[in-house]
Amino acid sequence: MSAASTGPRTTLPPALASWTTLFSDMAEPDLRILAALVEALRPLVERADGAGGQPQGEIDGLGGLGTRGGIERLVASEWLWRDLDSDAFLQRAAERDLLTLEPVYRQAADAGAVLVVVDAGPELLGAPRLVAFAALLCLAGLARRRGARLLWASTATPERRWLGALKRSDAAVLLRESAATSLDAVELERVVAEPVATRAAGRPGASLWLIGGSDLPEAARPCRRITIEERPRLGPDGLAVAADVTVLDATGPVAAARLDLPPEREAVALLRDPFRPRPAPGRPPPRRSAPDRSAAPPDWAPRGLAFAPCGEHLLVARPDGILIVPVTGTSGALRLPVAPHERLVGLAVGRSRIRAACLNVYADDARLTLRSWTFDRSGAAATLDRRIPRDHPLVSPRLPKAVLPPLGTLKRRNRSWLLAADGTAFLVSETRLIDYAPLAGELPLAVTPAGLLMRDRADGVIARRPSDGKVVARFPGRAGSLRPGGGLALCAVRGQPTLGIEQAGGHWHVVSAADGAVAHLGPQGRIIGIVPPYDGVSAQAVEGPLALHLDRDEAGSARLTFRTPDGAAACDPLTLPDATLEAVRVAVDADAVPCIAAARCDAAGFVDALAFGQLDRGWSHLRDLGAFAETVPCLGA
Repeated sequence: MSAASTGPRTTLPPALASWTTLFSDMAEPDLRILAALVEALRPLVERADGAGGQPQGEIDGLGGLGTRGGIERLVASEWLWRDLDSDAFLQRAAERDLLTLEPVYRQAADAGAVLVVVDAGPELLGAPRLVAFAALLCLAGLARRRGARLLWASTATPERRWLGALKRSDAAVLLRESAATSLDAVELERVVAEPVATRAAGRPGASLWLIGGSDLPEAARPCRRITIEERPRLGPDGLAVAADVTVLDATGPVAAARLDLPPEREAVALLRDPFRPRPAPGRPPPRRSAPDRSAAPPDWAPRGLAFAPCGEHLLVARPDGILIVPVTGTSGALRLPVAPHERLVGLAVGRSRIRAACLNVYADDARLTLRSWTFDRSGAAATLDRRIPRDHPLVSPRLPKAVLPPLGTLKRRNRSWLLAADGTAFLVSETRLIDYAPLAGELPLAVTPAGLLMRDRADGVIARRPSDGKVVARFPGRAGSLRPGGGLALCAVRGQPTLGIEQAGGHWHVVSAADGAVAHLGPQGRIIGIVPPYDGVSAQAVEGPLALHLDRDEAGSARLTFRTPDGAAACDPLTLPDATLEAVRVAVDADAVPCIAAARCDAAGFVDALAFGQLDRGWSHLRDLGAFAETVPCLGA
């Protein structure tokens, strides 16, 4: 017996039977996932295309297997079911699961073409990318049945070249790779204007299809759009994820459906390595290695003070709890008490709600609670109250009391993530605490005032909006090494997300999500962070971000200077009100105005003195924070 026949070949599901070469070596669980999506999407595509009108022309042979033919084209082996199990034969016939021979029609000189553009941007990360791939398969089947030519292109690669067939290598790129930004109207017009697409679109009967997220642009010529939007869904096993798929033409929605997405672990495995070899019969599948946790994460949990997302509040660590100080507006500060026997393991301050995760450690186990408050100091019942083992990574090793660990919000409602002291990430829902490691997908890195940062499968960095966790940009893995203890900063420059990564020696790499270009910033003193260009800082046009440098003048006074990427000063230096304020943070508020905070910390890391304010309003200097804290209203614990 030859080596090629040592194991049985997987029988393709009927929905994928037309792509024998493409899926011949794919694992059965992955085939079931794709087949279910194709079966759910095919009626939507056919309805939008005129109820799947029949192909025209002269039959030119048989082109593969399908499930739509008449009884006269039934595959010979299917007749065996009638003799072996007539009930099963009738049931499969009723469910249209019997395989038939699919004819190929002779393509006339003026035969049409099916052109497909797939947006592989941030909106289709994860399981929605599988839906997009299944939609592409449905359109390829539509072109085959009509005897039309298939041409497709995706933004997964920088070339955006048009392809005439579904090859395994191209399908793997579509599933694995992602574009930094979503497809816009300008980029779409450039792709459609390629000569090969222009010639095909000029043929009678040609059709243009676009596949992408909810913000998919419209083309200059008539087209049909398939939009995919991820939605949370409450299922029998708890919170799950679904996808709302809508097919639109020039008049509006034509067909729509809600598809159940596969579990996150299965979807990530398929996306990560879609054509991985199957294990031999009787041999267990290889175990996937967990992420390397030997290196500490970047500075995800700052000590002393930090800006909350959106830059509207300042979080200050005190021995008796956390001060929540508004940077803008007239509302007063609040204090979140942290008892001596409690450990703060996560804190999130939004525009209307405060959430905190606290840990109580006992002799045999520990208790994790997640509570929330509104800014009118009204408390809410704990949304999570769970016992965890004493050796859980969240319990040991212990974080210093002066650290402000973040609690990140994800796109799905009532889900967030926590980071342990060693960088281990945990997914927190209303009822469960899940280790991120087996998911093998995105791993949280940090919470910055401008967004949540996560590492993807290709070692790139994904930026999510802090309000709802929606993906806003992806930065390539070559952007720069994420140095242990290094700083991270996110801002928008001319509307394009920009990431700053601190490197060895105080240098920073600044990466643009638009083209992946990397700029290098050298420190003049110490770089605190980066902000977008601001009219109050520089009257001249500045293309790149501004870096905030901290140094000292001849008299030894600490000063802050905003500098352009080439090192030139963009404004006069700002002198700190106290030379002992060494811990400095910078953020940008909702109006794109830079906000600066500087603090003096004691030996334990708690803040003694504080100065903060917006760039155009001067400093608010609190010389004795202990006396100030006595007058601050306290949140009910």
